[in-house]
Amino acid sequence: MVQENIQLARPVLAAIRRIADDRQSGAAEILKAAANVFALLMTAPEAATAIDSARRIVLATGVKLVEAQPEMAPLINLASHVVAHTKRAAQADEVITTAEESARDFFQHADVAAQATTAHALELIGDGATVLTHSRSSTVLAALLSAHRAGRYLHVMATESRPLFEGRALAETLAGEGMRITLIAEAAAALAVKRADFVLFGADRVTPDGLVNKIGTHMIALAAVCEAKLGRAGQARQHAVEAAALKRDDSDVVYKLAVVQALAGDGDAAMTTLTRAIGLGYPRPFARGDWDLASLAARDDFKTLTTMPAPGTSK
Repeated sequence: MVQENIQLARPVLAAIRRIADDRQSGAAEILKAAANVFALLMTAPEAATAIDSARRIVLATGVKLVEAQPEMAPLINLASHVVAHTKRAAQADEVITTAEESARDFFQHADVAAQATTAHALELIGDGATVLTHSRSSTVLAALLSAHRAGRYLHVMATESRPLFEGRALAETLAGEGMRITLIAEAAAALAVKRADFVLFGADRVTPDGLVNKIGTHMIALAAVCEAKLGRAGQARQHAVEAAALKRDDSDVVYKLAVVQALAGDGDAAMTTLTRAIGLGYPRPFARGDWDLASLAARDDFKTLTTMPAPGTSK
């Protein structure tokens, strides 16, 4: 437990305060700023004199960073990573050095992952595409800029993202690059989905129950299901596939793709996708009782999949 008498140095507290006040930057940008905080720990006068004090300072810094932006999972992971690595240090100055190095390494690995995500999104963005986005994700921004700089003509529809207007900030950046932008109110997003080729969102945190963001990929998946029920199977499959591609490990999003496939009459594809969704943790009883999957109910593989016990349990 962090002791109450730990006093962090003023530069450290000031940097953390800036992170707490930042309501415009995306998770990747916040993570970079947080990693840089650990480089400021040498300004703590007691950091290099006592190993216990050094470890408490590192822990207190991690806690303060998480409290600054509690919805951002990268900060939790960063703090845990740094604290775990500093436990191996044998001297006070080594604790502080290890904290700085491990924070930098964590960010570099995260940055590589973000670049891979951008590259994957870039594969989805074809020339002439109309893209809908909401809020301001630095990863989404990077993907759109990469597509534009690769010579692809895009039309981006961005919501204002009230009350802080993050969407306006993203739109201004893209417009400054010469891209075609349409700024819309959030209330128009449902209509914009029908005009978009696909939607790109960021996420501050992904959990087994879904994702945390101003608006997440669930809106796309739900819109796809509605379109399928209205007979727009082609549009529904397109939106659902893109949603599942962006959130490959989100059981709810993958499940909704299975629903769209089932409603469109593609039973084999629906079973393949449903198997994946259940493997990711989607509850079997929910699938078994879902009327949207009625077209699969008579299939033996559906009955087996939705009645077999979960791994590690017995019937």
